[in-house]
Amino acid sequence: MRRLLWFFPLCIMLFVPDACGVFPAKKQEKIPEVQPEKKQEVLWTITDFRGKDSGGAIPAWAFLYLEGGNTAVETLPEFQDRYVFVSMNEGLNFNALEQWLEGFSPEQDFARLAAVRMEKRLLSAVTGFPDDEYGSYFETLIRAASDADWEGPRREDDIWIKRRFFSLTEDETRESWAFLILTAIKKDVLVPRINTLLKNTKPSQPLNHSQTNTVERLVGIFFEDF
Repeated sequence: MRRLLWFFPLCIMLFVPDACGVFPAKKQEKIPEVQPEKKQEVLWTITDFRGKDSGGAIPAWAFLYLEGGNTAVETLPEFQDRYVFVSMNEGLNFNALEQWLEGFSPEQDFARLAAVRMEKRLLSAVTGFPDDEYGSYFETLIRAASDADWEGPRREDDIWIKRRFFSLTEDETRESWAFLILTAIKKDVLVPRINTLLKNTKPSQPLNHSQTNTVERLVGIFFEDF
């Protein structure tokens, strides 16, 4: 009997293992990894364009601009000695876009085009906020470019196209019209005009030492990747 009583608590210990700290550890739940959101790829195809019914073709400069912007158009042999500024307006109202096309004037609209491209160049030359990097020089220069008189721009060509947009992840599609106007200006005319603006623009507020160095460096490399 004494031997049986000795064996009984041992049985309890064996069959209630968590009381002795030997219960198997619970399996840790795997935390799902957060996947970065994939950028939705939007594709397009041209479904119509001016001159399609008469056997015409879309000019090469229009394709190049849609894929790579102004600098892509400037790779064409006919623009080796000129800078290109393409204006593009897109929407669903064909008549309104046609009126915009007819009302475009290089004499009136080129100042805006030049200012936008100059602003883009300033932004690409620094990594921080432009007001911090350039001080008041940034805003003053862009305003001066917008108000400046520009001689030499010529309207070379224009085209309208109709595009259908779709994505690889959604079934919905949409269509819109795009009107493009090609304006070009000789480099030997534009470069000295911009250099004058760069060197003669006086910031509205004094620049600190770092901002002064940034502006001086910009003036020296401005037309690289312009």
